[in-house]
Amino acid sequence: MTRGRRRGWIAAAAVVAAAAIAFASLAGLARVAGDDMLPGLGDGAGVVFLRRATIRRGDLILFRHGGGVVLRRVIGLPGEHLTFDGMVPTVDGVRAEHEPIARVTLYGRDMQVVRERIAGAVHDVIDDPKRRLTGVPDADTGTGYYVMADLREYAPDSRNYGVIPPDAVVGVVWFVWSRGDRPPIAPITRPP
Repeated sequence: MTRGRRRGWIAAAAVVAAAAIAFASLAGLARVAGDDMLPGLGDGAGVVFLRRATIRRGDLILFRHGGGVVLRRVIGLPGEHLTFDGMVPTVDGVRAEHEPIARVTLYGRDMQVVRERIAGAVHDVIDDPKRRLTGVPDADTGTGYYVMADLREYAPDSRNYGVIPPDAVVGVVWFVWSRGDRPPIAPITRPP
């Protein structure tokens, strides 16, 4: 190999190394463990997250909790008050709208996929009509974030471990590169 080619390869390797270091300081990769974020993300889903991003309602965030990192959806932002009617949140007096869009069978039970709209955010969650949540306490977010799983009746979230402080947030999901293992979902057909 000539001296010029060797220098070219060294320069290319230096650029790749610098890009990898920059990526690691600004972003990261994570895998989803479990079914907590169905219907969108199943076990083994892969995401790219940004370490320094503005957090908005509806965003998926990763945060430190109990010695690990957890992925959940932001429902309440700092300074908001939340109340609940079963799994349906109300934020500062604005109740989420729920529209059934599909059916899914999980854990041997028939459930609905529901499109949730709340204060500008739109996402899908799973509702088990036979397992209704009751007694969810009201919450004030203070300076933190109120997060919920998309498989609401089965997965822990801020209802169990409280508001997430900003310094516990690892990052905001920017890109999903794999949806993981998900069950078949049947759209609800409506008469014309």
